[in-house]
Amino acid sequence: MKKLFTFVICVLLGGSAFGQELVINGDLEGEQEAGWSSFWIQDPSKDGPTEYGQEAATHSDGTGGWKYFAPIVDNPFKKGNHCVKVHVMSEAEAVEAGNARYSGGSFVEWNTQFFIYSKQAIPVGKWIHLKFKVRGDVAGSAQSQTHQEPGKHIGNDFCGRIEYEANKWTKIEKAVQVTSSHTTKSGTEYEFHSVCFNLSSTAFTEGNNLYFDDISMVMSDEEPVIENQGGNDNTFINFLKFGTETNDSCFGTDKSGNPYACTTFTLKDPKGMASAPVEDVDGKKTIVFSTMGFTTEQVADLDSLGQEQPDTINGGTLMKNIYKWDDGSLVGEGSSAGTKEPDKYAYQLFITTPHKFIEGEKIRLVFWVKADKEASLNTQTHYGPGQYKSYGSLGGTADYPVTTEWKKFEIGVDEDKLISSSARNSFSVCFDCYQVKEANKYYFRFEELSFTDSNVKIGERTLGTADIALPVNDGGDEPLPTSVDVSDLLNTFKVENFDFMNEQGSALKLIGLTVPEEEGDEPEEIFKTVDSWTDGGFVNAQGYFIGEEDINGIEVGLDEDSFDGTKIDFHVWNNPEAGISFADGNTVKTKLCISKKGWYYIYNVTLMSQEAYAAAGISAVKTATDGNGLLYNLAGQRVDNSYKGLVIKNGKKFVQK
Repeated sequence: MKKLFTFVICVLLGGSAFGQELVINGDLEGEQEAGWSSFWIQDPSKDGPTEYGQEAATHSDGTGGWKYFAPIVDNPFKKGNHCVKVHVMSEAEAVEAGNARYSGGSFVEWNTQFFIYSKQAIPVGKWIHLKFKVRGDVAGSAQSQTHQEPGKHIGNDFCGRIEYEANKWTKIEKAVQVTSSHTTKSGTEYEFHSVCFNLSSTAFTEGNNLYFDDISMVMSDEEPVIENQGGNDNTFINFLKFGTETNDSCFGTDKSGNPYACTTFTLKDPKGMASAPVEDVDGKKTIVFSTMGFTTEQVADLDSLGQEQPDTINGGTLMKNIYKWDDGSLVGEGSSAGTKEPDKYAYQLFITTPHKFIEGEKIRLVFWVKADKEASLNTQTHYGPGQYKSYGSLGGTADYPVTTEWKKFEIGVDEDKLISSSARNSFSVCFDCYQVKEANKYYFRFEELSFTDSNVKIGERTLGTADIALPVNDGGDEPLPTSVDVSDLLNTFKVENFDFMNEQGSALKLIGLTVPEEEGDEPEEIFKTVDSWTDGGFVNAQGYFIGEEDINGIEVGLDEDSFDGTKIDFHVWNNPEAGISFADGNTVKTKLCISKKGWYYIYNVTLMSQEAYAAAGISAVKTATDGNGLLYNLAGQRVDNSYKGLVIKNGKKFVQK
């Protein structure tokens, strides 16, 4: 068989756990001691459960409740397995039951709690390697605490906040060194036995069933090795791919969970919000904008009838200040226009990314700035531009002094800068540019806004996608080459040829699908860079990766001569003994990816028989005038004009609406 450069994928394995396991029956398949369990629940149920070792508990705020063994149930997603099930009441359910707990008028996150409990006390200085998987009926998050026995609170924020998805197992892994903040409350030292997660949320309009499985809590003297779940914590993905020269469209989710669209650089000024203006300054792309000054005028203070009011104390007419920008417009909007001087938020510059900030992740921000007059900037984070999340996330008040000369700021370069809990779920970094309230002119150049590779999801780093179909050989030892036009890929990466493949961090990849762990789960997309010419890399009939040397599948790859101008010759080979049939229009779907320094262009690939491929007219792509004028879908099946979606006619693809 011909030597191929092949897209392959594997699971990245980290170091094995070491130290003392504090959890009994973590996989929930074995025995546990009679009358004792590693896993507990506390809720405010009036009557309490009737099993699972319940006992009354009193929370630190004086409210009562019950704590009890977390019930081990049949895993509803994988036959023959077991897991822990926790029902988290919504606020409405808790109110109806008469046991909703509140603090400061707000429904509390600790209305329902889940505990991982160690018989042995965990002392200061020890490392805890915590691993488990969790899934909910709806997506959510949970803050962590430390407790003595379950329900006896010591401190907050043991391992930050965990985030989990809906109807999909989310793997959680944390490495935490125990400090005095985990064992001390109000100056008193307590024995720390329990890691607690506060599960309730006002976002749950209905009850949320949570499931936990494969729980491990290992105590050791050395810092544990965290298994790499899909990226490199020491490699940063720069969302300013071309620095200030780019002003791409960005898509995120606002604070209500709705899609949010904007541009990379956005400027808010008294007239509204728009893409930040970019000019050439000294031969370099630079964001340039001016702030206005404002004036104060004294005018007569009129009553509701529009009449001047007498000043009964000083005599004459009662006066008031009115505030105007230098262009004559009133400061502010609506009924408050002109009543107050502008605040430091009057001018704001936003950098927005498709990446949702994760609590505790590393961030890097590198930029140059100067102004015509000395000034200062401070920072915020926003969900999207104008949707405030937190203040001072990358510093404090007046974070960055600005002078009349270019000054470079590097955050997270010489030492780690971590996303705070208050900034999580944000998409935008905001600069408040009216700290010094006067007319000024600002100049910004941005080099980097980066997050670690391991935290950047596939969708956040994908610049473009395309649907392609590839024919599979009917048998034999030679792969079947198919030429595909990749002009859009090159345009998306802003390159003319494939020389970028020699750059560090650029490669060919296969985004393969892993076999779902549990029944009903969606398969995960995982990937691995291929740095050398290989013979391996196969997918099965479901598109799942089955190994680098397993020839009982379909191989997709390239050889040394595959790159030709704006075309790539993909090679597909199907082992005739693999048992993968393409009869009756059957197809196999997988994904191929080309990476440029961590950024992806993804091909959604449909593998089909040569007969179906030819019938669809795809093979006539080089000579588009050939063909029979019939319509086919990507599976090679003939369709008529009523079919909605991507269709092929005479070798050309288009969307039929």
